[in-house]
Amino acid sequence: MKTILHRRPWLALCAVLSLLLPSILRMDAEPTEPVTVIVVRHAETAGSSRTGGDPKLSEGGLERAQELAKLLEHAGVTHLYSSQFERTKAVLGPLAEVSGLEVESLDASALQEQIERIQALAPGSVAVIAGHSNTVPAMVLALGGTPERTERHPQYGPMLAHTEYGRLFQLTLPPEGSTTKVKLLELHYGE
Repeated sequence: MKTILHRRPWLALCAVLSLLLPSILRMDAEPTEPVTVIVVRHAETAGSSRTGGDPKLSEGGLERAQELAKLLEHAGVTHLYSSQFERTKAVLGPLAEVSGLEVESLDASALQEQIERIQALAPGSVAVIAGHSNTVPAMVLALGGTPERTERHPQYGPMLAHTEYGRLFQLTLPPEGSTTKVKLLELHYGE
């Protein structure tokens, strides 16, 4: 009889542990973090790109680039992407300087390649992408957001107004396999 009584508490303890163990193990497991993507348009230019040129940023554009760097210098940015054009590289220049990161160029016309690059980022990454009046809304849409206040262009689809330079779109991409939806936050910087 004594042996059976001594075994019952152990059996009860084993049963309780078998129920609690999965919860204990999940507490120790690191949750997968989302990827944050910040999409901005290049800042004001010193000339027009409509004539096929690659204009540099104007004085106002350079100031806006500095404002962007101040805004995001403590945001934990891990990746900087721009199109192949000078104006998008220049808008990220000050942020690259304060973050110690290099700006990677992506072909402005290769949206699918850009999306694949973003989707391949490690959990917890924070990427800043500088684009153009037509590529910024396209990127936001492709990542699952819906930008408000866009103009409709017959060739390019939704576009930012030509005079809008300070709109910033922050997308929070849920971890792979999550049922959470993409979150979009729009901010305005500079002026």
